[in-house]
Amino acid sequence: MDTRKFTGKLSAIAISILLASCGGGDGYYGKSGSPAGDGDTTTTPKPVATNYHIVMNSSKPTLNVIGDKATLTVKLVDVNGGGVSAQNVSLAIEDTQNNGITIAGTSTSVTDELGNAVFNLELNGANIKNIDDLVAKGVRLTAQFVDTSEKITSQTMLLNVSNSVSGVEALLHLNLSTNKPTLVVTGDSALITVKAVDENGGGVSGQSISLAVLDTKTNLVTISGASVITTNDEGNATFTIVLPSSSGSVADNLIKNGITLNASIKDSNGVTTLQSTKLNVTSAVVTQPVGNITFGRSGVISKNPAETYYTESLSAHIVDIDGKPIANQTVTMSIDFLQAYEGVFKLKQELDNIRQNDVLTLKTKSAQASAKLQQANSELADLQSQLADSKSELDKQKAIDPATADSKAAIITLNNLIADLNGKISVKKSEINAFQATVTALQAGVDALTGLVIAPRTPVKCAIAATKPIATGFVSPDGTITPTFTYTSDSTGKFDFKVNYLRSYAGWQSVQLNADVKVSGSSLRSSMNYGLGIMKVDSDSDAGQPFDASPYGTNCPFVKPWQGIMDAFK
Repeated sequence: MDTRKFTGKLSAIAISILLASCGGGDGYYGKSGSPAGDGDTTTTPKPVATNYHIVMNSSKPTLNVIGDKATLTVKLVDVNGGGVSAQNVSLAIEDTQNNGITIAGTSTSVTDELGNAVFNLELNGANIKNIDDLVAKGVRLTAQFVDTSEKITSQTMLLNVSNSVSGVEALLHLNLSTNKPTLVVTGDSALITVKAVDENGGGVSGQSISLAVLDTKTNLVTISGASVITTNDEGNATFTIVLPSSSGSVADNLIKNGITLNASIKDSNGVTTLQSTKLNVTSAVVTQPVGNITFGRSGVISKNPAETYYTESLSAHIVDIDGKPIANQTVTMSIDFLQAYEGVFKLKQELDNIRQNDVLTLKTKSAQASAKLQQANSELADLQSQLADSKSELDKQKAIDPATADSKAAIITLNNLIADLNGKISVKKSEINAFQATVTALQAGVDALTGLVIAPRTPVKCAIAATKPIATGFVSPDGTITPTFTYTSDSTGKFDFKVNYLRSYAGWQSVQLNADVKVSGSSLRSSMNYGLGIMKVDSDSDAGQPFDASPYGTNCPFVKPWQGIMDAFK
């Protein structure tokens, strides 16, 4: 071991403890402030608290360019994994002017008692400037919290965007988690777990996941080992991120901007899905979580014999700060109400009927535009015929005797007529080009609308404020349904559990699953946002289902899934 490096690190820790004992606080050390009474002019960092991080979850990983909505939950978390209530959290959408995505409401929200701030996102297809670019890059969302010491904690995520008109949908999406939300600029490392998730929420094994460190050449942060890893049986690929000891402008940049990690995966359709996360960087040693709990969903839902409840199997994995499994650990699971929705599920047949009416509307507009195009072409041909006749007459007048007064007058008249006809022909050609573009666009709209694949059920839903009792519970080994239950991890640090909920609430409620555990005498909480899913066979069925109408009410405005196409031809 290099004793000089060890002594240097020990000294930094000792200094930070000494400053904290004098009222300086803990965590990040800024650039202002100086020691008193030592006569040294060297600037001493000012300590400010940094023991927060942000977790972001979207109700859906992908938005559709023809118009869509999603609920984004931003959770402000303390060092032990607990939510921090009554704090202002802001959300920013990158390039919102061009990507058509806005926040329904203000860009700042106050965290609730669970530490969650909820933002409703809306995508208006008519406002997208470049669909291909949006689909390729997705939308970057940045959540930010400023604490009392004015230290900024932020997090980013990518919301993917698909063009369903093309018929090619992403089959997978990515979830990123880390065992350390904050790294120390004097040298540190973190484990990054990237999970490949299918459309049912289950992990997918045998998938190649790529992880990239943004600006690695500048910030010198690297991945220990390969940047492409194949997912294991649970769908996870684990990377080790290494931050070497940094100073000067490199350290300043890391502390200011953090470390952005971009993950990507390509599915069997050839569609690439992206996801991003950010690690904060501080200039001093901060308190780190004593461990981490990650969750996994099977994506397999079953019904009870009476067909009144759904049940899904899940699992959780407990590791210490170094990523090693914690065996035989007692964990208490609990459930908190998170969000309710009102609305209905529109069946495919109903939407097909509405779509056919809209197809007829576009075809009628196309026929009208085609008639105008035909009329304009006929008028152009007439003008071109008049122009040809006028030029022929002009040639005759010039051949007779252009010096005579009559010929001069005739030539002037004909030249004026020819100039006027050329002007009218130019205007008419512009009209024809516009009519042709309209006809082409309308035909493309008809083709897109006709080829649009409509799901057996399409939700028409909107988030509401509700505090009704939750319809969710854990299934104990004897089959009892309870809102809390205690589990014990096995030798690999994992434990399995089941969640049970009323079918009538499926799709209309999301809850937060909490895991509480004591590790080395310290409390640790980890949470998972859990939307009440629907069994695929029920979602695909033509028969009525108990979840077709929300138990919270049906007063939610209906927006056609293809509204963006229709808006383009208003």
